Amino acid sequence: MGTPEKTRKRARVTGKPLGRPQIPITPALCKKVEKLSAQGMSLPQIAAMVGMGTATAYEKQAFFPEFAEAIQRGKAAGVAKVTEALYAKAVDTKDTTSMLFFLKNRAGWSDKVDTQLTGKDGKDLIPDL
Repeated sequence: MGTPEKTRKRARVTGKPLGRPQIPITPALCKKVEKLSAQGMSLPQIAAMVGMGTATAYEKQAFFPEFAEAIQRGKAAGVAKVTEALYAKAVDTKDTTSMLFFLKNRAGWSDKVDTQLTGKDGKDLIPDL
C-alpha cells in the first residue's frame, strides 16, 4: 500500500473517506444478525455476512445493547429449536441415538469407563522408589 502520510494525502486529494463505509445499527440489521446467530454463526462469521470487520462487530456489540441482545436472542432461539427437534426425534420416533445423545448431555450419562490396574492384593503394580 503506502505510508500513512501518502494514504491521508490520497484521501484529501480524492475526497474519498478512508476505511469501510459505516454500518448503522438498525432494526433491520438486528433482525438479520439475530437470524444468522440462530443458525449457529459465530460473531466473526456474522460480521462477514453483514459487511463489517470482526473488531467492529465486537465494538458494536459492546456499545449497542440492541445489537448484543439480537445476537443473544438468536443463539437462544437456535438452541431451543434444535433441542426441540432432538427431543421430538428421541421421544416421538424412539430414535435410540437421539435418546442417548440427549441423556448424555442433559442427564449426565457417560460412556466413560474408569479402569484401574493394581497388582496382587490391590497394591500398586510399580512400587514407589
